Amino acid sequence: MTTMRYYIVYIVAAFAFVPCNMHAQKKWTLDECVGYAISHNTDIQHRAIEQKMRENVLDNSIHARLPVVDAKVDQLFSFGTNISTGVRVTSDLSYSAVSLNASMPLFTGFRIPNQMKADKFSLMSAAENLNAARQDVRLQIAAAYLQALYYKGQVHISEQKTDVSKQLVDKATDKYRNGKSPKSEKAEAEATLSSDQYALTEARSNAKLACITLAQMLNLTDVESFEIEDPDTTSAFEPLTAPQVLFHDIVETYPTILASKYDIESTRYGVEVARSAYWPELSLVGSISDYYYNAFHEPVSSFGHQLGDNDNYVIGLSLKIPIFNGFKTRNSIRKAKLDYEDALVTLNDSRLKLQKEIQQAYYNAVTARDKFESAQKAEVSNALSYSYENEKYDAGRSNIYDLNQSRQKWFSAQEDALRSRYEYLIRIKILDFYKNVNQQ
Repeated sequence: MTTMRYYIVYIVAAFAFVPCNMHAQKKWTLDECVGYAISHNTDIQHRAIEQKMRENVLDNSIHARLPVVDAKVDQLFSFGTNISTGVRVTSDLSYSAVSLNASMPLFTGFRIPNQMKADKFSLMSAAENLNAARQDVRLQIAAAYLQALYYKGQVHISEQKTDVSKQLVDKATDKYRNGKSPKSEKAEAEATLSSDQYALTEARSNAKLACITLAQMLNLTDVESFEIEDPDTTSAFEPLTAPQVLFHDIVETYPTILASKYDIESTRYGVEVARSAYWPELSLVGSISDYYYNAFHEPVSSFGHQLGDNDNYVIGLSLKIPIFNGFKTRNSIRKAKLDYEDALVTLNDSRLKLQKEIQQAYYNAVTARDKFESAQKAEVSNALSYSYENEKYDAGRSNIYDLNQSRQKWFSAQEDALRSRYEYLIRIKILDFYKNVNQQ
């Protein structure tokens, strides 16, 4: 019974993992990894910059209603002759002018308000694309994190396997010395130990590479000292939400869906912006100007006197009526309508894609859960079988070959249970990614 308890303890401890790096001081949690990745991921940074660029575009659209004011200063020189009332006159002049001009749109064929709306929805689409990028990173980091934990678990199993192999070598050696077994059994045990030591080295290498891969995904510079925390995953195995229920709950608020909806609104107003080119444009215009001239060969009034006498004030309305621009407006409208139709297709495609992804994620999780439950049962059964075979070997009723075969089945069952466990956890994480999309 003592032996039985010993091996059951091994099963319970199968998911207590060794660190990726024993010399590291800081252990990163999953939340810390996700938070750091979101802050340093280049794709997210690009999306954030794109959002700021669209904010700037919207700001320009809002301010398009404001008047445009500019100042102009001219300094000109004229040399030569000209004909004035049939008389050739020599005129060598210097001419200085300053003017202040202003214009303000009064009517633009509704172009400005429609452009504002189009740019507003474009900005909202960019914000949702940023959210979608963040969620993609969350899922990628979670999957890499769980994969690193899986390889850590493999290290632990390999260490157990090696420890058991060492015990078998000791037992086989004692039996050989006492004449209870042939030398071939001792050699078999030693060969098994060598094979298990090699597998342990490989498992440690895989665990290290998995940690380095995760650290590289975080864009860390010090990947060698990177170490992850072993989370409590016992609460992760919760009842699964039916795919149709999950789809119904999130379809209208999912980031990619929202982005597609905002793109539709943006392109719809884009059509109106293109149509505005058919309308006349009315602007309020005004200017203030003054000038000073100096004839090189004739006396003229002083600078101060001219500035007082040469003032000019203009205010009025400017009407621009489109007549023909080489079908440019017609083609712009066609393109805007095609952009709108494409946005509608994209929205429908996004919904279908989301539905398929949720269905696939759900049934993958169901399959992974069933495999995990079966693997757990197989692990317990093979552990008991090995314990019985080990007792038979100690009693001299079995040989090293049968014992090794039983041992191999037990550890293979452990590896299957470990693999199925983390496959199930990853599948659940994917479902959680959809389920909690509006809470992140």
